[in-house]
Amino acid sequence: FAWLDLPIRDETTGETGLRTMIRDITRQKKIELKLRQASQESEAASHAKSRFLANVSHEMRTPLNGILGMSGLLADTPLTPEQVSYVDAVHDSGTALLTLIEDILDMTVVEAGKLELKVATAKPARLVEDVCELLSSRAHDKGISISSYVSQGVPELIEIDAGRLRQVLINLVGNALKFTEEGGV
Repeated sequence: FAWLDLPIRDETTGETGLRTMIRDITRQKKIELKLRQASQESEAASHAKSRFLANVSHEMRTPLNGILGMSGLLADTPLTPEQVSYVDAVHDSGTALLTLIEDILDMTVVEAGKLELKVATAKPARLVEDVCELLSSRAHDKGISISSYVSQGVPELIEIDAGRLRQVLINLVGNALKFTEEGGV
């Protein structure tokens, strides 16, 4: 119960008294308890998610580093131009996946609103071509074409977070391929 004592004065006699108001707040207290419990459960789930992501990310990084290392070694051997293209695609995809894994580990930073971009000089045309090459097999499987065009007005080199832009382009082009039944992207 919530108690509130108010001093009052009788207007006719001038005597002072006390008025007590009592209110049943059982429902409000139950709601507060449920909110506290939900908050604690949410914090526990968030902590468990962070631990899970850290463990899974670590386990994924080990074989991925092996793939990147081996693709690097393979690139140093005599290859046909087509094979070089394939090795480059494997290496670029592995690097993109490694960046994604690192981003997962940075999830707490993102959730805290403290995301920092990794800005460096990059070639946007090359980035677009790499994305098209990476997704070309998916387009081929659907029987549609995929090509890229970069306007002449786009500078050859720009300062960007290439990993994030690459991921955005992969998502956009991947969705375009997913929802295109005929023609091309």
